[in-house]
Amino acid sequence: MDPAAASAHERASNERGAADRARVLLEINNAIVSHLDLAKVLHAISNCLRREIKHDFAGLALYDAEKNELRLHALDFPQDQQFMKQGQLIPLVGTPASLAFSSRKPVLRHRPDFEEFPSDIMKLAYARGIRSGCAVPLICHDKIVGSMVVASLREAAFTEHDVELLTQIGVQAAIAVENAQNFEKARAAQAAVTLERDRTRLLLEVNNAVVSHLDLKDLLKSISASLRRIVPHDAAFVTILDSTGENLRLQALDLHTPNSAPFDESIIRRAHGCRRDQQTGAPLLQWSERNEEVGRCRSCLQALGQSLSRAT
Repeated sequence: MDPAAASAHERASNERGAADRARVLLEINNAIVSHLDLAKVLHAISNCLRREIKHDFAGLALYDAEKNELRLHALDFPQDQQFMKQGQLIPLVGTPASLAFSSRKPVLRHRPDFEEFPSDIMKLAYARGIRSGCAVPLICHDKIVGSMVVASLREAAFTEHDVELLTQIGVQAAIAVENAQNFEKARAAQAAVTLERDRTRLLLEVNNAVVSHLDLKDLLKSISASLRRIVPHDAAFVTILDSTGENLRLQALDLHTPNSAPFDESIIRRAHGCRRDQQTGAPLLQWSERNEEVGRCRSCLQALGQSLSRAT
């Protein structure tokens, strides 16, 4: 092939490569804006990227500033599903992921080097067949949020061109991380507001029930009906500690379980035979059926500094 033809072929090849990588970046961008779950984001990135850069492993580690920790939040390693788990701690030193995070620069290594990366995770990765890898920082608005790693079962599997593409993908992934974290914070805040609203409503309903009912059984049924919306339960009890402080008398019962057996409301339990609350010292009444303890929710009613009853 003459030099002119060779030069034209090289230009055409470079143009095709640039077009392919631009397409990959566009697909990844579409995947990022379509998902708020980080595991789905990484899986989508890995699927798009695998067509352009052959790799066997992809991982996303995020930094928790409050705990000063780097943790694995997403993993794509089809050949070995048991290698590392979501939420696993990544050492802040001794791994390519931690070096990319601390240096804010890409880290490309063509073969394992346990002197540079002595972490036990690196030895485990080597035992699982990992032979080369590339890590890039995740930086959004000049804030580093973690690092992304791709690795291969072959040595020298990645090139400088791959590093350049991965760095661009890292910028997009960082935006996805920030979006997901902001979404999670907003969802948590909304859940907190909803919980506080429900608790306030419950307290108001309970207060209204207390001033509206003089019969203890009716009062318990009203409280239990309101409480069930926030704390699901199958039964509610009120027991009164007698004047001797030795016995508990069941005063009211509200069962929601169908076909429940009759329960004698005059039953007396020896208080000293029950476990006691660690904070108040008040006895805890337990009810079990067929040797299986029924799930219960207790609330302690205090009057004049003395425990008068338990709601189970």
